Amino acid sequence: MGQQGSKPPDRGEMAAKTGVFALRDNGLTVVPDKVWGIANLRTLDLSQNKLLKLPDKINVHSKLKTLALDSNKLSDLP
Repeated sequence: MGQQGSKPPDRGEMAAKTGVFALRDNGLTVVPDKVWGIANLRTLDLSQNKLLKLPDKINVHSKLKTLALDSNKLSDLP
């Protein structure tokens, strides 16, 4: 039934292990710095946030296969 008293795993740590970072529906206005430190990122879900711009450095993730950006306020992409 889960470990009492243990804190849930950090999303950044889990993303580093799995290559999947789900940040859906968090009210984000910018992409968090943690995203840039995940070398093996394959899937990034930033949907349903309040992003206005996607940084050019999104291209550093050469293994990225899926990028979900729906329901944001983006006007253009890098």
